[in-house]
This record gives sequence, C-alpha cells and structure tokens, in this order.
Amino acid sequence: MNTLFWERVQPTPHRREEQVIDAVMRLCESLTGGRAENIWTPDRVERHLPAVDRHFTVADTQYAVEHTAIQAFDNEYNADANWRNILEEPIEKLEDYLSKVLPSDSDWELWVPARVNFFNSKNVSHFLNQIKDWVVMVAPSLGNAFPDNVIMGRSNIGRRSVPIRLGRYPLHFCSNRSLKTFHIERMLFVNESRERVTVIYRAFERKAPKLAECRLRGAFAILVLEWSSSLATPAIPILYAANILHNRFQDSVDRVVVVSTDEEIWNLQYYNCTDAINNDIHKYNWWLYDPIKQHIWQRTWI
Repeated sequence: MNTLFWERVQPTPHRREEQVIDAVMRLCESLTGGRAENIWTPDRVERHLPAVDRHFTVADTQYAVEHTAIQAFDNEYNADANWRNILEEPIEKLEDYLSKVLPSDSDWELWVPARVNFFNSKNVSHFLNQIKDWVVMVAPSLGNAFPDNVIMGRSNIGRRSVPIRLGRYPLHFCSNRSLKTFHIERMLFVNESRERVTVIYRAFERKAPKLAECRLRGAFAILVLEWSSSLATPAIPILYAANILHNRFQDSVDRVVVVSTDEEIWNLQYYNCTDAINNDIHKYNWWLYDPIKQHIWQRTWI
C-alpha cells in the first residue's frame, strides 16, 4: 500500500515528546561518536521556572534540548482524512497503472494540490484522467538529473486550474515515501507555504529564550521541531527552519532538528547555525530513526 495513506496511532503527547527527544539524543551520539550521560529533565524539576525539556552530556559537550510540536493547519488531520476518503482508491489505481506504463528504471513522483475542498465525486475521475494523459505525454521528455528531471503543468478541478508537477528520480530515491515506482504526493499553494513558515517562526520565538539562557551557561542549544504533517515532504520544513535560524536566531540556538513522526520510521533533519545555507541541507543532514528499536542511521543517497 502506498505509504502516503495511513492510519495514525498516536501515543500520548508526553510519551511522544520523550521519544522525539530520545531520537535527537541518539542523533547527537551518532554525530560525535560518544554516549549520552548526565541525563536529566529540568522542565519537570523546575516547574515554576522556564526550563528546557532535557539536558545531557555527550563527549564532554553539554546539550540543552527544547521540544515543540508544530502543525501547519488546525484542521490538517481532518483534511488528510477527507483526502483519503475521496481519493485513496482512485489514486492507488492510477499509481498502479502508471507504475506499469512508465519506464521502470526510475522513480516517478507527481505533486498535486493538497486542497481537498477542490475535490468531489463528480470531478475526481475527470481530474485523474487528465493527469494520466498528461503524465504519459510528458514523461518521455524528462531527463535523469536536475533541472531536466522536473516539469510543471496545470490541470482542471471543476472550474479551477491548478498546478501539478512531475519529477523523475533514480530508482528507489522515493522509497521512504512509497514502494511504488510512481506515486502521488500533495503540493502546497504559496499561501499555505507561507503559513508553514509563520508556524515555524513562532516556534522559534516561543522557545529560543529558554535555549539562550542555557547557551550563556555553556550548553549547545538545540530546538526540536516535531513535524506532524502528511501534506509536505520532510525536506520542506528543515529548509524553512534553517533560514529562520540563520537570519534571526543564531544568538540563541545552535542547532534546529526537524523530526517527522508520521511514518513508522521517523525522519530527522538538522541544521547548525554555522552551516552554509543551500538547498542540499536536507540531503546531507538527513537521518532515519526507528522509535521502537531506538536505532538511528544516516540516510544514504543513490
């Protein structure tokens, strides 16, 4: 089954927070080659004062970690459920069909609008048929490397004309999102992307003062953004967060880590305030984590 659609089994917020911070602690261990020691949770002890969620030491470096969960839209889970109820079955059929029709030496990823209120039972079939015809027509023109591997188009949903985007990638490049060679993801509009930036910026504003205090006392300050979103690839929020840290919060935060927790294997991506800003940040600083086995490893790129 396409990993785009899943039923979420959410642990309690407190338990999830601990698991996410555990993942970040394992990341620090992997990056330094040491083991975490002197682990304690100031926020539980100093309830009457602002305190970070966890302190620990790895290889003689003190770390201060502050966690917050971010979600772009208040109704995002409802939107995801509506999407799945309306589109899951026809999209799976389209994915199966195009996986057989397109060259099998590549992964193919199609992005379509995330706005589920565009869709109803009357226009879904017409929309997906348009997509099928367009993909079959343009796919042969795509190359295997950037920028020739991506093409933009438009399709109609009812009376609306909306953007769609097709990408061709090395085989298994998209395996963290789907086991099929062709799969569909959901694309944001400009105003929705801006909303995500605003949410991340507000998280920095809320949490940076605590981390700044720890930084003054010699700790390496880490802001952890738990990203709960089915409507964006994990590569998107780290680019937003990196730019916000680089441009505004370098005096209070040393590292931002985005932990995407919607799948069984979590994605961790990080940016250090001393790093250069470029669009490949997510590629080189992308780690995977199994919360059950508490095992972390770096994602490899073919």
